[in-house]
This record gives sequence, structure tokens and C-alpha cells, in this order.
Amino acid sequence: MENGSLKALWDYASEKPIQETSEFNRAHGKYMRLISKIEKHDEQLMLKIEEASLELSNIEGYQAFVLGFNAAVELLMGRAK
Repeated sequence: MENGSLKALWDYASEKPIQETSEFNRAHGKYMRLISKIEKHDEQLMLKIEEASLELSNIEGYQAFVLGFNAAVELLMGRAK
């Protein structure tokens, strides 16, 4: 077959609507369930990442507060470095 004939066959096949056989519907359902599970898993991971990021931010903020507080106390007590 020539390339033109293959292209014509391809064009014809891709223009035809998909035949929704029971096998197609089963495979499509399985595919959609897997996509849904992946999306749910991604959402759960994003929540865990956000929680970890918030925890890290809180720790960094607390450490900055402690450093600032210690510096302020040293200034007040005349022991500033």
C-alpha cells in the first residue's frame, strides 16, 4: 500500500465514531476509575505537602521569634553583642 492509501484509511478510521462495545465500555470505566484514584491520591499528597510546609514555616517563625526575643533581652540587660 502506498502512503496515500494508508493516510486515507487512517483518516476514515479516525473520523468514524468509536463503537461503544461492552469491551470498550469496560476498559473505559476501568480507565476512568484509575484516573479518579490518581486524582484523589494527588489531592491527599498535596494536603500532606501543605501540612508539612505549614509546620516548617511555623518552626522557622518560632525560631526567628526566639532569636529576636533573645536579642531584645540582651539589649535590655545591656549585654548586646
